[in-house]
Amino acid sequence: MIKARLFFGVVLLSVLALLAGACAKPSPVPAPAPTPTPTPAPAPTPAPVPTPVPGPTGTVQVYVTDAPPRDEVTSIMVTVSGVKIHKAVAEQERQQVQSSGDNQTQEQQQTQQAGGEWLTINLSDNATTFDLLTIKGIEQFLGASEVEAGKYTQIRLVVDKVEVTLGDKKPQEATVPSKELKIVHPFKVVGGEITAIILDFDADKMVTVTGAGKIMVKPVIKLSIRQGKSTDRDGKPQPTTTGQAAIEVSCNEFMETHHISRELEVAVGEAFTVTLCSNPTTGFQWLESAQISDPTVLEQVDHKFVAPEAKGKGPPAPGTPGQEIWTFKALKEGESTVSLEYSRPWEGGEKGEWTFVLTVTVK
Repeated sequence: MIKARLFFGVVLLSVLALLAGACAKPSPVPAPAPTPTPTPAPAPTPAPVPTPVPGPTGTVQVYVTDAPPRDEVTSIMVTVSGVKIHKAVAEQERQQVQSSGDNQTQEQQQTQQAGGEWLTINLSDNATTFDLLTIKGIEQFLGASEVEAGKYTQIRLVVDKVEVTLGDKKPQEATVPSKELKIVHPFKVVGGEITAIILDFDADKMVTVTGAGKIMVKPVIKLSIRQGKSTDRDGKPQPTTTGQAAIEVSCNEFMETHHISRELEVAVGEAFTVTLCSNPTTGFQWLESAQISDPTVLEQVDHKFVAPEAKGKGPPAPGTPGQEIWTFKALKEGESTVSLEYSRPWEGGEKGEWTFVLTVTVK
């Protein structure tokens, strides 16, 4: 009995000790000191933006011309509602200078058009609709505006409608992939000078007739720029400069039609060039001196042969045609024809295989 009580006492004391330990409070752990918040530095005061001061201005003129189409196409009526040019910002001007020797694709160049400014060219009231076939070999005035001098990067032509006539059928409205034609071609407007933009439509590559008789037109345009300071007799700007009027006839055109005629209108004192396909390896050659019906109106001032350019790494293939280029100058008002003949010069050789006749009106 004593042993039993003694064991109970020990157990009771053990239980009391455990309860006392459980009820004891742990010592508090000091909280970490708060991290001081840094005071932000004051924002820099932006530099004042200077107000742009308008600089000198130049005149931009727009012309349209055309190469001959297929025989079955007798008319291509184009209606234009707008022409815009894109003025580059300073950064784009530097990019153009830095990349002037690079072969950039049109897609790469178009990515640079995000900034800058689009300027609208005032169109002539009677020139917004024209037939490409009636302006082949000549340049029809489309419109002009005075704009700020500087670098420009792109031209946009808004085409409302194109109607094509095949043979003697009625005109049929054609389907155009896009009403807005974009042409990336950097150029510079010089203060006090005239910048002429020539949009050369290649009608022969534009028209496609489907099996169902539907006509599709995909405009193919070559753009060239020329500049000058002169005016015509009415005091209107007339570029007669670095980029003189030019007429060019390809080998494909002569293969389709051996005898080609064109018309051209120039101002007194203006020079122009005629470029014709030429392949001396065939034994044929053009007359070195053109036949001019009235030498008092026109004179020939130069003639040269330009060999074909190499494509790729190697030289051009044997038999690749080159070009012959004649330069003429208008001496006075009047009309004269320029006649050229492509023949084999030796006795008994074929004569007049190809012929080219240009009627020139000097005003």
